[in-house]
Amino acid sequence: MKKICYLLAGLVIILVLFLTLSMVNRIFSLVALYFGLWGILPWLYVIFLSSVNVSEKFLKVIAVLTLVVGGVGVVAMADVLYFHPDAQGGLVFVFYPLYQLGFLVLATPLIVMFTRKKC
Repeated sequence: MKKICYLLAGLVIILVLFLTLSMVNRIFSLVALYFGLWGILPWLYVIFLSSVNVSEKFLKVIAVLTLVVGGVGVVAMADVLYFHPDAQGGLVFVFYPLYQLGFLVLATPLIVMFTRKKC
């Protein structure tokens, strides 16, 4: 199950980096580096959670959460970048990773609480 979590997080990381590098004018700039690292931060957190936890239930919930939260974020970024470009659309590259990370950090204790084994 860990491999599935790693695969999903890696897929979201690749898509976010592709969309982020499509957004910036020059690929080799500090802006590209900043937005790239900021965009993948929630998914590095997911990889960390997957690596330190061995509970099968926890990993299943993390995989579903990665699929849903990552999918919504990638669709929103692609929508703003390609389908509905707007002057304020670039803010999705700033605030979506913040919302994703906040949601994942707040959801982690709840997931641990509901998926731990009862003795």
